[in-house]
Amino acid sequence: MTKRITITALMFVVVATSIAVAADPIIFKKVDVFEMQGDSEKKRDARLELDPEARVLTLADEKWGVAKATYAIIPYSQITKIVYERSAHRRYVTGLLVSPFLWFSKGKKHWLTIEFTDVADLPEGYVYVRLDKKNYRRILSALGAATGLEVEQIIES
Repeated sequence: MTKRITITALMFVVVATSIAVAADPIIFKKVDVFEMQGDSEKKRDARLELDPEARVLTLADEKWGVAKATYAIIPYSQITKIVYERSAHRRYVTGLLVSPFLWFSKGKKHWLTIEFTDVADLPEGYVYVRLDKKNYRRILSALGAATGLEVEQIIES
């Protein structure tokens, strides 16, 4: 009887802890946000936060978060389309600086466009970000799961 109560109490603690942890925002660092300032683009080091409780996507300053700067807050319900694009480019500058053999290889960049409607602070209707090669797959999976939208993929070789 004591064993059964101990197991039940232990299961309760595990379930309660997992529910409390599940409500925490999911944070992805090393995301670059591109903002239009007049006719030019400005790159900002950012983090992408997915809050399952508030059901919002937030792009904020990479190091200090929303305390320093918030670039976008988008409710999941306002997101209409998510497009991922992988582009390939030659490594000419790296080849000049490191080794000419790098001229024959291609580097890859991972881009994400999130389109949305009716967000007051963002009249453009989209956010354009560059993802890091180490976390882009996790970001795409998390975005698809959080929003329920299929991520459209464009792969350039």
